[in-house]
Amino acid sequence: KMKNNEKMEKAVLGEFPIKTDSIDILSDVIKENNLLIKIGYAGGCENHSFSLIGNKYISKSLPPIRRIMLKHEANNDQCKAYKTEELKINIEEFAYKKVSGSQIILKLDGWKDRIIYTFI
Repeated sequence: KMKNNEKMEKAVLGEFPIKTDSIDILSDVIKENNLLIKIGYAGGCENHSFSLIGNKYISKSLPPIRRIMLKHEANNDQCKAYKTEELKINIEEFAYKKVSGSQIILKLDGWKDRIIYTFI
C-alpha cells in the first residue's frame, strides 16, 4: 500500500453535485498550493480512493467562492473499522487566477469553515 506522500493527488474541476460514499472531514490546512485534509471513514476491507472536485462556476463576490467536494469511492466496503488518513492534494486548479496572491474562498462540502486559498 502506497503512502499518501508518495503520490500527489491533483484536484480537478467537474460537474456538481457528485455522488460520494460517506466521509468525515476532520481537519484541513493549506500549505502553499496544496490542501492537506485529514479524513475518517468506515472500512478496512477494500481499497478506498478519494478525489477533490471543484465546481467550474464561481461566485461573483470578492474574493470569489468556489464549492468543492471530496469524492470518496469505498468500493462497497462492508467492514466497519474506522480508518483515518491524511490526503495531500494539489489545488492549483481551484485558483481564481494562477497568479501569485490571487485569492479565492473554497467551500468544502461537509466542512463548517471556509478555506481561504491564496495562490503561490
